[in-house]
Amino acid sequence: MEAYFGGLPEGLTSGKIRSEPPEFTSEVKGPRGEPLLEIWRSLPGGYSCFAYCEGLTFAIDRDGRHVWAEWSGPVTTEDASAFFLGQILGFVLHLRGHICLHASAVAVECKAVLFAGEPGMGKSSTAAAFADRGCPILADDVSAVKRGPAGELLVMPGFPRVCLWPDSADFLYGPGSAGRYPRVQPAEEKLLVRLDTTEGKFRTEPAPLGAIYLLAPRTPDESAPRIESVETAQQLLGLIANGYVSLALGQEHREEEFRMLGEMGRTAPVRRLVPSNDPEKLGELCELVMNDLAAQTAPVAARAER
Repeated sequence: MEAYFGGLPEGLTSGKIRSEPPEFTSEVKGPRGEPLLEIWRSLPGGYSCFAYCEGLTFAIDRDGRHVWAEWSGPVTTEDASAFFLGQILGFVLHLRGHICLHASAVAVECKAVLFAGEPGMGKSSTAAAFADRGCPILADDVSAVKRGPAGELLVMPGFPRVCLWPDSADFLYGPGSAGRYPRVQPAEEKLLVRLDTTEGKFRTEPAPLGAIYLLAPRTPDESAPRIESVETAQQLLGLIANGYVSLALGQEHREEEFRMLGEMGRTAPVRRLVPSNDPEKLGELCELVMNDLAAQTAPVAARAER
């Protein structure tokens, strides 16, 4: 994939884009009352365009091979890069045959374990805690799944980084650690922790899908952290709810996403993980998940020994 920052493809202008009605308009409004995001999926030439209220516009060709970005006002190159690595990259991956989940992924015994959930559920801090226990991170916040050469479902490696809130960084890496890391964006509190500077923190190879945990809101309940079973019908609904950039997809890609998410639910166990709001229990959560994963594989190992 090639990205061009600083202009749109030849013949495509903001005026031409807005001469067509958008196929998606965010109900969330920006500071001046304009839609936070508008999306066009079938512009002349086969382009799709994302226009953000901040003054940033992306154009993507029909195959997801080329991306252009144009911006104005206070938007910086760093801002554009942050948007590119989020929704835009997720949309590009869909165009290129991947299914994306709003999830962080770690490798446990060479299998990919996904922690899916809405923002603020603790996906990144959970993944970082597993990395400290020898289970390298595969992806942070957005996990891309594709079919391998033998038809297996593989979770692809993302960028070697994890984005944490300052209090999470201080808890995981020691008091005052947050000051060592740059912000993801100048106007955002989240910190960018690189994983390519420490051996064993990041996995660079795809891993077969092993398990999916749907994160519930943090709770002060004494019973947390805990793992709950999920009924079969609710598993698919949970995966659909955590689809990434689903609203940006056309009908064809929505259908493929639905099929793939159903296969993911049939391939790997899907459970609900209820974390505690006490950060001191993060280690307990990791142990709980590790024991659950071991219990899932134990019967298979026992049959193999017989």
